Amino acid sequence: MAGKFGISAKVKVPKGNLNAAIFEEEIFKIINRESKPSVKQLYEATVEGWKNKPTFSITIVRNRGRRISLKIQPTGRNADQYNLVSAGAKKHPIISLSTKPMSFQTGYKAATQPRIIKSTRAQGFGRVKHAFAIMHPGFEGRDFHETIAKFYAPIFVDDMRKAMDRAAREQAKILRFLETV
Repeated sequence: MAGKFGISAKVKVPKGNLNAAIFEEEIFKIINRESKPSVKQLYEATVEGWKNKPTFSITIVRNRGRRISLKIQPTGRNADQYNLVSAGAKKHPIISLSTKPMSFQTGYKAATQPRIIKSTRAQGFGRVKHAFAIMHPGFEGRDFHETIAKFYAPIFVDDMRKAMDRAAREQAKILRFLETV
């Protein structure tokens, strides 16, 4: 999935005297305070070694139906490059757009690896060649979104448990207060 990524939590509160808004608010607080900065840090790690890095837009969206989502997408001048690296590319020609030939080294060590969050600096090596057109061999997609989702899922579950525990304690305080009135 290139472009956007999202994490969602849907608030389902059992029927009775419980207030769903309290649970929704605690989930929002946890996502804003813990999930949002953690996920942004993971995305920034994927481009740590890049020369031309995108920035990441992370937004918390409250939808109808008591769903709270964290939407993440690369932004800026290098967002398309990030999406391409995440999705991968098939073998394709590259043609010089100028009257001069392109220069490139025959070897290349990529800054990223498939399904690895950390990146390093890319390195060219080998003889320098010049050509007006080449056939790029293509590369496997890095699957940044899926990799981060798999890594972060258990942390997100713990975050949601914290939010539910806090909301339940808050709800219990309110119910105890109402019993005394």
